[in-house]
Amino acid sequence: MKKQPKISIIIPVYNTEKYLRQCLTSVVNQTLKDIEIICVNDGSTDNSLSILKEYAKKDNRIKIIEKTVSSGAGDSRNQGIKVAQGEYLWFVDSDDWAELSTCEEVYKYILKNKDIDFLIFDADTYCNNAFHCNDGNLNKSFLPQENPFYPEDYAETLFYISNPPAWNKIYSSAFINKNKLEFQNLSSCNDIAFTRLSFAMAEKIGYINSVFYHYRTDAEGAISRKRGKNCLNVIRAFRYIKNKLRGLDKYRMYKNCFYKSIIPNILYEKKYASFWGRIILKLYYLSINNFKTNYK
Repeated sequence: MKKQPKISIIIPVYNTEKYLRQCLTSVVNQTLKDIEIICVNDGSTDNSLSILKEYAKKDNRIKIIEKTVSSGAGDSRNQGIKVAQGEYLWFVDSDDWAELSTCEEVYKYILKNKDIDFLIFDADTYCNNAFHCNDGNLNKSFLPQENPFYPEDYAETLFYISNPPAWNKIYSSAFINKNKLEFQNLSSCNDIAFTRLSFAMAEKIGYINSVFYHYRTDAEGAISRKRGKNCLNVIRAFRYIKNKLRGLDKYRMYKNCFYKSIIPNILYEKKYASFWGRIILKLYYLSINNFKTNYK
């Protein structure tokens, strides 16, 4: 019987031939060898698929899912979840890369804290040949001092701890399957609902104070890096979260923090939105800004 991998690394790939080798090299050379690497080619029209096959020939841990028509990173990640065999899942973007010790250090933490549903680690931003501190993915001022921590103890600040990225978190596959967590099939912002709902549904969360991930912001053609067209998807994501939260016993506990945390996202998107996008975001902002008294 084949041994279960400790970690499944799921990589959606779409036209990232310029950066893909660096990404793949960083995952195949992880110091923890008991992993699987699931690459979902999202209908790439460049040489991305050829590069994937080149690496797969050399490493039998690589599995390629081929999609002839692009359906977005969210759907690609969901396809990866369906076939993943690992105890834990890590979602990596194909134009980013990771430290070689990431999986090993993460799994060491997991062995000491087996009951966590997911853990968070630090990342930095790479742009114009320079590394920058990435304060956008993790707000340490809201991070609890206890580690791991129980989300229910931080109901008023929980959604401020980390912004949407899935790549600075590694999830228990049992946790994802139990709660039927999936990424939205949106052209952008597909991870907002996934990550926020995971915070609300988790019983216990861990944190490693190390930079393991390098997030590239100057990648050519990367959909997730383009601003200004996200306003409708942001609203769709928050409406989806609201509907899911209302089905949870924890809704009353988390509702105030959820609605409060929407506002900074709206203000951020407004800076990049078109004229009509700003109008839409302003109307949505007005509709949720009375959360203190109107949401039950």
